[in-house]
Amino acid sequence: MDVNQSIAFYGTIIHSVDVKKPVVILENTVVAIKERKIVALQTGVEKKEAHQLISNLNIPIENFQILRTGEFIIPGLIDTHIHAPQYVNMGIGYDLTLLGWLDKYTFPTEAKFHDLDFASKVYSQVVKRTTTKWNYHCLLLCYYTSRCILATC
Repeated sequence: MDVNQSIAFYGTIIHSVDVKKPVVILENTVVAIKERKIVALQTGVEKKEAHQLISNLNIPIENFQILRTGEFIIPGLIDTHIHAPQYVNMGIGYDLTLLGWLDKYTFPTEAKFHDLDFASKVYSQVVKRTTTKWNYHCLLLCYYTSRCILATC
């Protein structure tokens, strides 16, 4: 999804307007975003009203998501630690110590990034996975890459 495209959510929003004040939890809330700016934030909205509000804002229904119970949005998070080359190792090696995992998985995987086709495929998957339509968990992503300079260009 283009980051400048309109998007809207309905559900629980958690935010803080001032570091000296408590966190605010807004339930049954619609938040609408256009061109990376919040254009509507309305609380106390019933689900059936939410659809009408989104329609009035000219946001396509396919860009509207109703959050499930237990889901919420916290704006402003920044992930500064994504090891893109390790995407292929996600979920494996939990039975190992850190050094064991590095020796068995990390270092051999890093060596594969000299193969530019492999590197391109992995990096494309990482970016797609972390920037998909509904995966706007973060406003900023910083990807660490492999030591192979050609693979990261």
